[in-house]
Amino acid sequence: MTLNEYSKNLNSHPRFGLGCWPLSGKGWKGATSESAIDLIIRAIELGVVFFDTAPVYGFGLSEKLLGEALSGIPSSILDGITVATKCGLKIDNGRVTHDLSYDFILRDCEESLKRLKRDTIELYQLHWPDPQTPLDESFKALNRLLDDGSIKKIGVCNFDIPLMKKALELGPVCSCQNLYNYLQQKSAELIEFCYDNNIDFIAYSPLAQGLLTPSVTAEYRFAKNDIRRLNPLFDINGSTGIKADHKESINFTSCLKKKSRLGNDTVQEALIFVTNNRKISRILVGTSRVKHLEQILNYGFI
Repeated sequence: MTLNEYSKNLNSHPRFGLGCWPLSGKGWKGATSESAIDLIIRAIELGVVFFDTAPVYGFGLSEKLLGEALSGIPSSILDGITVATKCGLKIDNGRVTHDLSYDFILRDCEESLKRLKRDTIELYQLHWPDPQTPLDESFKALNRLLDDGSIKKIGVCNFDIPLMKKALELGPVCSCQNLYNYLQQKSAELIEFCYDNNIDFIAYSPLAQGLLTPSVTAEYRFAKNDIRRLNPLFDINGSTGIKADHKESINFTSCLKKKSRLGNDTVQEALIFVTNNRKISRILVGTSRVKHLEQILNYGFI
């Protein structure tokens, strides 16, 4: 694709972003380093300008692959692309723990910048709340990174409304990224709160980690290393009884039943459900396959 073609498509999908967790290949099937880079480049060709990753995705590999892919993009195109990453999950010999301490956030950011091959990160997000660290300590680090130019904007992920209110007192939070899809609507009130307070709400897992796609049926079984084994929605035995929304407890079987109400094209209808909420600023689509990304973007959502 020529530079002019890139420029023509730039930002033609302003609400969709690419979630880069599956690209690491760890816990997900279908991705190699080469295919991950190809998918990122193809996403840019199609007009995607928002890329979300995290140090914990592939234990640094997702950030590294994103950095490698973007390093080959012309600067005139790169200037229009937003890279979002996160901090606060410490990796120690394969074990992941929460850490939003001042020192760890500074170190986490420095390492992310190196892997991403960037001088600054457009959106830097607290990945999960850390009950062991006072939030004001975390924001002290974020505000320092903001002041020294290491990051451009501050975001949070997986926060509830009370925690959001506290965060807004501590720093200029511009976004909140939370789970939201047809099966899991717990964030509905949070979306309203963000909209009322001029905060961008970023919805992740709009297809419920693939459960809302045709490939997942009652006979679906996971590979041993599939990260979705940890997702209660995929509990094959149906014993979790988690609340998928405010109305009903739900397990794998009842998820499939509710999914059937979407009709023949469950992917399109599930995405319509999310995109029809105009108070959602951005929707993250995670996939490791170019054909799936093209299918989603060809629906023409804006």
